[in-house]
Amino acid sequence: MNGLITIVDKSTLQTLSEHEWISFQDYCTLNLIPVLYNEVLADLTKFEENARSEHECSRLANRTLVYNPVYNVNFKSGMIESLNGRAYPPLGRPLIAGESKILPDGRKGVVFVEPKEIQAIRRWQKGNWSVTDRQVASQLRDKINQINIKSAKESIRIIFNAAPRLKTLDEVNSFIKVFSDTQEAQRGLLALIMHIFDIDSNLASELFYRWESHACPLISNYAPYAFHCIKTVLLFYFGLINDLLSERDTNIIDLEYLFYLPFCMLFSTNDRFQELLMPYLIGDFQDFLPLRQLQSDLSKVRECVKEIPVNPDMPAKRKYEALKRSATSFYAIWSRHLREDVFLERDRSKDYSPEEHKRIVSEVLKYRDGIQTEHFDSDDADFMIRETWLSLDDLCICRSGLKFGECCGKKLDH
Repeated sequence: MNGLITIVDKSTLQTLSEHEWISFQDYCTLNLIPVLYNEVLADLTKFEENARSEHECSRLANRTLVYNPVYNVNFKSGMIESLNGRAYPPLGRPLIAGESKILPDGRKGVVFVEPKEIQAIRRWQKGNWSVTDRQVASQLRDKINQINIKSAKESIRIIFNAAPRLKTLDEVNSFIKVFSDTQEAQRGLLALIMHIFDIDSNLASELFYRWESHACPLISNYAPYAFHCIKTVLLFYFGLINDLLSERDTNIIDLEYLFYLPFCMLFSTNDRFQELLMPYLIGDFQDFLPLRQLQSDLSKVRECVKEIPVNPDMPAKRKYEALKRSATSFYAIWSRHLREDVFLERDRSKDYSPEEHKRIVSEVLKYRDGIQTEHFDSDDADFMIRETWLSLDDLCICRSGLKFGECCGKKLDH
């Protein structure tokens, strides 16, 4: 993954033009999160006319897989891992499911198998939906239609009836900080996590016992990701009952995107609700770019690309020079997280001989076919590989803009 790890919401996915979306994926690696996956699938039942719904779902599916995205595990799994004390990726990196493997020579590593969700999206691209897809889409649409935020607001107001009246989101954030930094509040905060996120009672007991065995530390220090999730919910709750946030029902869905913020370097949205909460949740290692700014910047980058002569052997260098020449906010963010030399590695694959390609493929297959072993810290891995599927007609993974069969795939034994 030598692109800027980016999460977008559905509004960004829908609004960027085809050219802007291609430019976006030239420089970014899309972290496809479950809530976006569900929103795309739910569109299968959005309109009364099946053909219109299928066309929209297929269009969005095609956008998500322009180049190979990563698929983040569900936030709840990451939260439980956090409470169990297991390390998750460095901040700004996706949390993806992998299999621990060991080779006969003792080397060990992680193989990231292509998840079933990505495989499903490949089917949707071709207009192929299973009976299960349609049933799940219908259930998701029903769930969306049943959201009643006004009713939820009254329930929340009853639960937090002793909380002071807060006039701004800054005051809400300060109130949550004081509360969460109080030692006496930690047990209640952990209980709130178990309740709000519907943690199984037996698992909740185990998680409580582990926390107590560590001398009941602050949740924010003990399980940073779990704390991020509960803070997100509390910002929403207190913002809602103090009439600082709108009562739009779909805010419940938009809130879920914010649970995944630690797993990206850049987040972009056109949603006002998410923009309001962003300053209180985004980390020092991350950046936020409103959709309107992202669109403007990508257009400038595209214009700069046109000014630079085409070099078929060095497409990455041409794109990097265009990005740098654009002098946009997008470039400033990109350069804060990524290095030029890493990006230009994409051009190196074109220098490999057919024999080198075969050697690399052979080595990768050894890793993939290693013996599955117990989980270990990924920092100790000797190798990491990610499985994906490509046809000769798919865009090449080097992001040259050519089809795989016309680019890096030419040197492989088909």
